[in-house]
Order: sequence, then C-alpha cells, then structure tokens
Amino acid sequence: MAARSGDPILIDDVETDPVFADHAIPKAFGLRSYVSFPIVRSNGEVFGTLCALDTRPNFVSSVETREMFRRFAELIAYHVDAVDRAEHSEASLARERETAILRDQFIAVLGHDLRNPVAAVEAGINLLSRSDLSSRDRLVVSQMKTTTDRIVGLIDDVLDFARGHLGDGLHLKVRGDQHLRPVIEQVIDELRQANPDRKILSTICLDGRVEGDPQRIGQLLSNFLGNAIFHGAVDKDVEVRAEMRDGSFVLSVCNGGNPIPPEAMATLFKPFTRGVQHKGGGGLGLGLYICALIADAHEGTLHVQSDESGTCFEFRKPLAVTGT
Repeated sequence: MAARSGDPILIDDVETDPVFADHAIPKAFGLRSYVSFPIVRSNGEVFGTLCALDTRPNFVSSVETREMFRRFAELIAYHVDAVDRAEHSEASLARERETAILRDQFIAVLGHDLRNPVAAVEAGINLLSRSDLSSRDRLVVSQMKTTTDRIVGLIDDVLDFARGHLGDGLHLKVRGDQHLRPVIEQVIDELRQANPDRKILSTICLDGRVEGDPQRIGQLLSNFLGNAIFHGAVDKDVEVRAEMRDGSFVLSVCNGGNPIPPEAMATLFKPFTRGVQHKGGGGLGLGLYICALIADAHEGTLHVQSDESGTCFEFRKPLAVTGT
C-alpha cells in the first residue's frame, strides 16, 4: 500500500489500529506492528518499500523511528540512482569509444587514399615546371606547387595523427651519425625565404652529434617556428636556439606578441586544437599535437612559457634515445 500511495505506513499495534485491525494480511501472518516506507527515486518513480514487521506490538510511530526509516529509504533510492547513472555512463562511454575508433580509422584511410591522387598532381606539376613556359604560366605552376605542398603537409599531419591514435606512437629513424645543425639550418632558411618580411634570429651551439630522427626534429622545429611567425607580433623578432645543456639537447623558439590565453594553454597539445586568437588559414590544428608525439618518441618533453614578454616553446630530450 505504501508503494501504491507513496505515503509511509507505521502501525504500533494492528489490533488497535482503526484502518488495519480487520485487514486480512496481518491476520494471516500474525503481525502486530508494521513499518513501510516508499523508496522514491529522483524521477519520482517508486522503486519499492523499506519494511519492518513484528509479531509483537511496538511503538514504531515515534518521530525518531519515522525519521530513521525516511533516511534509509532516501539512501537506498540514492544508490539505486547512482547505479543507473554508472551503467548509463559506461554505455555512453563505450559508444563514444566505438565512434572515436571508427572516426580515427576513417581519417587514416582518407589520408592514405589521398596520397595517390595528390602524388599524380605533383608529378604533373613537376613535369610542367620543366617545360618552356611563359612568365604568367610559370607563376601559375608555382602557385599550384605551393598549394600541393600544403595539401601534402596536411595529409602527412593526418597520417601522423592516425599513427599516434591508432598505433603505438610515431616510429623514429634514429641516427647517431648525422649532425642536427644542417637540418635545423635548412628549416630556418626555408621559413626565412617564405617569410622575407620577418626577422628570424638563430643561435646554434651544437658541438657534437645528437641521436634522434633528423626529419622528425626538423618537423617539430618547422611547427614551432611556423606558429611563432603566424601568431607572433610582426614587429618582433623570432628567436631560435639549439644547444646541448646539462646532458640534453634543447631546442627553443621564442616570439613576441600577446600571451597565449590560459584556456588555450590547457588544450594546446590536443589534436584539432586551434588557438582562440586564430587568424584563419593555417592547418588542421594538429601541429602541436604531432610535436608532442615527436617529443614523446624521443623520450623528451615540451615546455611552454607565455606572458606579456613573449612566448617560448621548448623541446628537451636526452642526447641519446632508445626509440627506433
């Protein structure tokens, strides 16, 4: 009855109770005192009742007894709701994981399948560039090559993202017989030529060889330096520094301009993240995420310092790595 009505029932003695004295159930079981409190869930649904019964009379209608049963009934309802929420959350999480895996697999397949048609376009552009072209046509071919290079870069970023999410991270081609200085200088020179209006200062203090994947370290530097040029103040120099310090290889890029907002700092190295002050253009928001993958593969770390004086990104790794 408590479950149907939603009201508690407390009977001190069935034989003297005006409502239940002649009720069939107490007589059938020889009940004298009885308590029944409905267990009401947060959505108003009655889950059941919390009951206590005795074949002897008891003073169960006291305020203390009523309050105790009310609290126990609420506690049971709370835990029933908590179990349902946990089961619902687990089911939602499983669906989200399945969706994420399918999405990442789709991205990986898409990036891989785009390589062949883009490679065909690249081959055609290279063939045209060796032809006898007018100045106007040569400019068009040059613009096509620039656009194609950007597409290739985006595809590479997507494939690196897929390797990081679906595989076991990036694999390095570690070389200990090659100096990093030429790779660093090449990246700086390329970005100087692409941005002739920006002043890029460089200090390279590398006395010996540093183990690592030169291509990946060059990719990391290109991302750091490209971001510094793109987001930094145009009237401030960009500074690149590479050195051996305290048994580590340290590569840093600093630029002037507004500091990175705290809310952007929290997600800086997450995939598909672009700054809240993003100017438009640029890539997919994978650059810094891939930098984090490269640092991790080199057993290294990334550090960012950003305030009113400027922003500095630093990559630090041991001089020797075990990754392959």
